[in-house]
Amino acid sequence: MDYPIQIGNGSVIESRALIKGPCIIGNNTETRQGAYIRGNVTFGNKCVVGHTTKMKSAIMLGESK
Repeated sequence: MDYPIQIGNGSVIESRALIKGPCIIGNNTETRQGAYIRGNVTFGNKCVVGHTTKMKSAIMLGESK
């Protein structure tokens, strides 16, 4: 089954970050190295997903860190 991943303009995905969809990443959001994003996750604009952060079934509002 194919799960979509949407990455907004100006967003950065650092090396070794793993993203499994479905996932929406807003504009100008930074996903740092080693982050593990695994399904049903939405990040707003200008968020920072920290180094080695694990997230599942979550929503981050705009400008969250």
